[in-house]
Amino acid sequence: MRFMKQGFIALSVAALALLSACVTQSKYNQLDQAYSQLQQAYQGDEVEIRQLQGELRITIRDKILFPEGGYRLNAKAEQVLAKMAPTLSGFKNTKVVVRGYTDNVSIGAELRKQGIGTNLDLSSKRADNVVDYLIRKGVRI
Repeated sequence: MRFMKQGFIALSVAALALLSACVTQSKYNQLDQAYSQLQQAYQGDEVEIRQLQGELRITIRDKILFPEGGYRLNAKAEQVLAKMAPTLSGFKNTKVVVRGYTDNVSIGAELRKQGIGTNLDLSSKRADNVVDYLIRKGVRI
């Protein structure tokens, strides 16, 4: 199974208080409310949302974000991110972390021409594009 064939993006919304290993009740309630909103918005299999200690982890499935071997957001990716942006932008004093992932297939000649020499470069470029899009939609990152 090649789950990460095209890569995926994971967003983490974590309370800053998490750094000190405790989360206030109000911060927990805010994360819990966001978790419920996002769960209702994404009933399909395109997004996985998990609530951890003081953190929401949102994983967007690979097939909707990028073309294989690419890093530019496609129309479906923009729809999914636009749908979650209002919830994410409602967080104050929180940290939104975006992580990009790829598979282990070697980078092709076309990407090398664009200055992307490794899968690490590709995953960084993917995460950067998601961050840029979310910032344009009002999410504080």
